[in-house]
Amino acid sequence: MKTDIHAHVGNYNAKGFFVSSLQGDRFNGKGVSPLIDVPNLLKDVRNSDMDKVVALAFDKPYDDKGVHYYVPNQYVVDLSKKHEEILAGISINPERPDAIDELEKYKNDAVLVKWSPGVMRFNPADKKHAKFYQKLAESGLPVLTHSGGESNIVYGGVKGLIRPHNLRSALDQGVKVIAAHCGAPEYFEEFLEMVIGRDNFYGDLSAMARKRRRGFLEKLAKMEEIHGKLLQGSDYPLPPENGVELIIQRDYEIKREMGFPESIATKFDDVGKNESR
Repeated sequence: MKTDIHAHVGNYNAKGFFVSSLQGDRFNGKGVSPLIDVPNLLKDVRNSDMDKVVALAFDKPYDDKGVHYYVPNQYVVDLSKKHEEILAGISINPERPDAIDELEKYKNDAVLVKWSPGVMRFNPADKKHAKFYQKLAESGLPVLTHSGGESNIVYGGVKGLIRPHNLRSALDQGVKVIAAHCGAPEYFEEFLEMVIGRDNFYGDLSAMARKRRRGFLEKLAKMEEIHGKLLQGSDYPLPPENGVELIIQRDYEIKREMGFPESIATKFDDVGKNESR
């Protein structure tokens, strides 16, 4: 089965969904709406080579410095139950007081857990997360974590927390980790060092066809020895090129034209939690 593992969704009518005015301004400045029209997402999937797309929740920080963006887990789980093309990517910040309970609540409905450590303002290397990592490894759910692009689109982030090296604690406890954007641009070499040396560490190719990361994508295309560790993601609704209507399909076509194998789209069958599919 072919899966795009990286798509964003949002809806003001979803219980708990939140976008601050500062975050709304940042979205608008980047030409991206925080409201992802699900019918358009479904149209994109149905007009692509993909069988499934993972719709991502987005947890918030658990400190006193404010929340700017939040997509609740129940929203994406409900979408996955309503639309056969959609799989649920829940999001659990390890800092939340009920992190283990939240994992237990949704682990059978989800196929992965989404992190963005800089925006969620937690350090994956912190030893206090050890028990959560143990439960996460036991669940079989991989983590998809933002790993490159310190000036990313979400407001209020803390620099340095997204480094691949910070993921070693989770990896050591057996958690499967997928580094979104393969560490590019800042931590690309760090990503390469780890993806070669760790069996449970992978990369997704989301947003790498865009101008900012295109050179890194071209380098990966030539590195056939690690193609088996790479997974397809588009970062929908971000288009890979200007003027693209069918984002999911065009993003995949660009990578295939560069020489990436079809296995980037089917690899999630091995990495993801298959029984949830």
